[in-house]
Amino acid sequence: MISAEGKILKRELRERLSDKRWLELYALHKQATQGDVIGDAGHGLDASRSAEHIMRAKLKGMSKEKAMEDYVALVEKLKAQPLGLPRVSPWDFPGVRRR
Repeated sequence: MISAEGKILKRELRERLSDKRWLELYALHKQATQGDVIGDAGHGLDASRSAEHIMRAKLKGMSKEKAMEDYVALVEKLKAQPLGLPRVSPWDFPGVRRR
């Protein structure tokens, strides 16, 4: 079970990561917890599942321990990076009114 701190970190990382980086984290997590992916990427029109499968397939053969170490290292690296530009709401601009 994920701690409350872990859930907050996950949400913050998801908001600021590219899809490719997020898939990398996902694949490392799955490799560490489940091991090698089974089957093929034939999910039809579901592009996100295909991308997840392809990213996981790249890690085939990696030990669960190595995947866990890489996952933790990547999360620590991402936590250390600055957040970048703040998110801007449309309400922050002059002349925009809420309905």
